[in-house]
Amino acid sequence: MNTSLLHKLELLEVKLFDRESENENLKKQIDKLQTELNTEKVVNREALSEEKYSNREALNELEQYTRINNIVFHGLQDTDKTEIPETTMELVADALKRHTGIQLIRTDLDFGHRQGRFENGKSRLVVLKFISRERKVQILKMRKELKQGKI
Repeated sequence: MNTSLLHKLELLEVKLFDRESENENLKKQIDKLQTELNTEKVVNREALSEEKYSNREALNELEQYTRINNIVFHGLQDTDKTEIPETTMELVADALKRHTGIQLIRTDLDFGHRQGRFENGKSRLVVLKFISRERKVQILKMRKELKQGKI
């Protein structure tokens, strides 16, 4: 009986040793995987950061390209809180005709709107987007006349 107990004890010790060895191997694998994961996280963060910067630059270039045909007008009377873009574009066209003699037609313009909050007695700025850059440049050349008209 003593020998059988010793034999069982030895078997249990061998199994325990095997389990401890396996446990150590698994711990090493986990440590290795955690190190790899942390490395991947750092690499991914850097890549995302670079991509984010690149996307911001591309977006900025696109926005600047779309704004290239815009003109901002100040000083146009603002009496209607619910003014629609078509009315805004007509007001600008009338003011340009009065002060510079330039006749704008609807096909010259892409879009026009006021920016800011409506306040009685104050004028909000108007952003006007032209279809062609040529027409925009033609109007900008008449800047002096527009300033004399307080626009």
